[in-house]
Amino acid sequence: MAQKGFTIQNGVLKKYNGSGGAVVIPEEVTAIGEDAFWGCNSLTSVVIPKGVTVIGPEAFRHCERLASVTIPEGVVEIGNMAFLGCEALEAITLPQSLERLGSQVFPYCNKLTSAVIPEKIRRIEDRLFGGCLKLQSVTLPKKLKSIGDCAFSGCESLCTLDIPETVKEIGSDAFSDCTKLSQLHIPAGVTKIANGTFSSCHSLSHITIPEGVTEIGERAFFECLGLTSITIPASVTTIEREAFSASDNLARIEIAAGNPRFKVENGLVLSADGKTVEFCTPGLSGLCEIPQGVRNIAWYAFFLCQKLTGVLIPPSVTTIGAGAFWGCSKLASLALPPKMKKIGAYFCLDCKNLREVTLPPALTSIGTESFAGTALETVTIPATVTTMKARAFQGCHLRRAVLQGELKLSGQILGKAPFELIAGEIPFSQLPQAYRVCGVLGFAACYQEEQPLGEEYREECLQYIKGQRKKLYPLALKHPALLSVMVSEKLIPREDMEDLLQQAAKLKRAELNAMLLEYQSRAFGAIDPDLELEKELQREKKRQQKLLKEGGLPDAGE
Repeated sequence: MAQKGFTIQNGVLKKYNGSGGAVVIPEEVTAIGEDAFWGCNSLTSVVIPKGVTVIGPEAFRHCERLASVTIPEGVVEIGNMAFLGCEALEAITLPQSLERLGSQVFPYCNKLTSAVIPEKIRRIEDRLFGGCLKLQSVTLPKKLKSIGDCAFSGCESLCTLDIPETVKEIGSDAFSDCTKLSQLHIPAGVTKIANGTFSSCHSLSHITIPEGVTEIGERAFFECLGLTSITIPASVTTIEREAFSASDNLARIEIAAGNPRFKVENGLVLSADGKTVEFCTPGLSGLCEIPQGVRNIAWYAFFLCQKLTGVLIPPSVTTIGAGAFWGCSKLASLALPPKMKKIGAYFCLDCKNLREVTLPPALTSIGTESFAGTALETVTIPATVTTMKARAFQGCHLRRAVLQGELKLSGQILGKAPFELIAGEIPFSQLPQAYRVCGVLGFAACYQEEQPLGEEYREECLQYIKGQRKKLYPLALKHPALLSVMVSEKLIPREDMEDLLQQAAKLKRAELNAMLLEYQSRAFGAIDPDLELEKELQREKKRQQKLLKEGGLPDAGE
């Protein structure tokens, strides 16, 4: 039946289509159906009668002006997303009769400041309070067993939370982005700290990982800026990648005695046998020396270690994982060990101060974006390299790249042109079109430095320069070595000189003008000053006529 905007069937409120405001639900209702009030933006308050036992999924979803709700004793279940997006909801009292509280019930209730969870609840479901920006306090039931994924994610005002000792499980990202959370007790029964559990808890300054925890997940303590030290208990046998990454002030990690899997040396967490660097203490500063005997450096081992200025790698190291030095923003130079054969993807990505890298002589492959975003200006690729993946040196602003072998280039694998590409083992005609100009600049540099070049390569380069000279003139004026080649090999014809001299004059670089005038005199004979004056007068006349036509000069009669 319909009653003042209510559609009720067998005691279930199916839909509300009233005018909103302060609403009192009829006494005959025993359950509020799925999405009954969804999107009712005019609703400001609601009183639920005592006979109701169930509030269905999404019942009040996106009632953006709903400020208060009276939920009576007798309600045993509140469904998934029941109050999601109720941005004006400031407070809510949950009845002690409540036995099940669904997932995502209160996300983005941005004015909600506190909540008391009834004692019959045994699990905090996924994203229960996700994104509740002003939530400051939550009281959990004494016999709670588990906390779901993202349960309190993004609760920026939550400073502390008492978790009962009965809790055995805390889900992924449960407290991620709780930026004011300063301390929290992990119950003794918890055996796993899941992925991202405390990620971006910037204020977390102290936390104890209890004995009994066996696994610390990916990014579990990522960007916990308040942490300065932490002790990993003997029971932990698995620490996933990036577990503590970007926690810039975490300068000391201790491993409890008796741990069979890990040990600490020189600020590095190593495998118990000392053969693998698992990860670096993220707050370690200055120069890091990897111990002799280490053979492997794990994936992302130094990820976002932003205080490191250098890493000494012993010759015993043979493999270094992908992303190993990603984001080490102060790392200035890196010498890779001689037996290393592969550089993985994102190896030194965004190491923005990395200006020097020594590649090993046995290297065979360079991965995707391995040195992208670095400050490298020169790089020498060993002849042993047969594979180089996309964007390997993108954004590096290279000045010179030397290819010692016959590596096949494609796309923008070495970054944006132009730079000097010296690839004597690759026929010039086989260079990708995008790198022909780079090849020309590399040839010009070798020509000027009197480095030996194959005759065939030399002839191909000169033929290309001659055929593309007009397109190359602006580049040659910026790279005098190329202009020197054009002059020395007499590749500039008489008819190009006038325009080229004008371009050089605009740059106001005396050495360019001198080089071109000397070439003109040598190649085409002495300059007739009267003829040059006549040409200059003609150019000036044309300029004046153009300005007059465009209104740039006053008319002679004015």
